[in-house]
Amino acid sequence: MMQSLVPLQQIPPEVQEVIRNQQSTILAILSLYILLFLLVTALARREYTEELTDFAVASRQLGWIITSFTLFASISSGVGMLGFPGTVYAAGAGFTTTVIFGFSLAGILIWFFGRRIWVIGNEYDFVTPGDLLGDYYESDLMRIYTVIISVMFNIFYIVAQLAAGGILINVLTGGAISTNMGVVIVGVVIALHVISTGVRGIAYFDTLNGGIQLIVFTMFAGAIILHAGGLDVFTGIGDSAAGMISLPGPA
Repeated sequence: MMQSLVPLQQIPPEVQEVIRNQQSTILAILSLYILLFLLVTALARREYTEELTDFAVASRQLGWIITSFTLFASISSGVGMLGFPGTVYAAGAGFTTTVIFGFSLAGILIWFFGRRIWVIGNEYDFVTPGDLLGDYYESDLMRIYTVIISVMFNIFYIVAQLAAGGILINVLTGGAISTNMGVVIVGVVIALHVISTGVRGIAYFDTLNGGIQLIVFTMFAGAIILHAGGLDVFTGIGDSAAGMISLPGPA
């Protein structure tokens, strides 16, 4: 088995101490989260019809609120919690301009193309990008290309998300569960959830996650303003590590 990606020992000592002192609270919160996950899975399973259209696009009945939270949770999941902050720490605050531009562009593209794709998909009963592109270009080869590209993208994205989940489980359990075992646990749970509920289960669970993340992010912002000096924090960073807030940054 490969070496654990980020063992607890690499976490700053003061953070390790907080985790150890609050272990019972952390485990209680994790248990509550798992319970909520099971409830969401049961709800989605109860509405699941096992039809291909229901599995792939939830019978086109999710609505814009659930869809928005699904997109928000997908973007701000492992990539948002670990990937983006880690890149900012390594490359400097200039990377945040890339993040902001990317999110803004994604939102515009989804708004402009998404509505049109939904109308066409609903009209011709498309359930995958391959259906739409293959029919438009009247080419089965285009369908195959679309599948290959989708698989290539999703392999890397899913692996990154699984790695992030494994790292978080390792840290939050105080090292009791290794990163590699955490990856296996997350992977098995997600696979069973998706197989048994389809996209509806993903969307419902992401709505829960998106709501939690939105609340936590708001709390973080309030904590920084109240306890960390507000915007003066960035002035302090500039005094101690000017290169980290310069453009494009040390990288």
